[in-house]
Amino acid sequence: MARDQGKKGAGIAVVPSSDWFGIDPFHTRMTRIRAIEGGFSVIRPVRWATSEAYDAFGRIRGSMPYNEGNRVMIVDIPTYPVKTLYAQWGDWPVTIAGVFIILVLLSLFKMPQRRKK
Repeated sequence: MARDQGKKGAGIAVVPSSDWFGIDPFHTRMTRIRAIEGGFSVIRPVRWATSEAYDAFGRIRGSMPYNEGNRVMIVDIPTYPVKTLYAQWGDWPVTIAGVFIILVLLSLFKMPQRRKK
């Protein structure tokens, strides 16, 4: 979804969620990667866990634990998209690199062993 939003030129994405104490704040922090690769800001309001907002460069623009304050998070984040290679090309560079590595490994295993006399 992040790649599709980036291709369409989204400047901001709101991703509401509900997490539990044991996973807090890991799910929310993983959203930072989607903001960077898609080139858009992300606001992730979360019930029962930490809510955060990130800009397109992955910088935290706002954070609020679920058990703190009046439960209203106000953030100022940019709404303009940032062009990224991932948003334009997707997984192709990584797929090509993976195939190349597999081919190299296969060729190493298929090389005949030299016997010592």
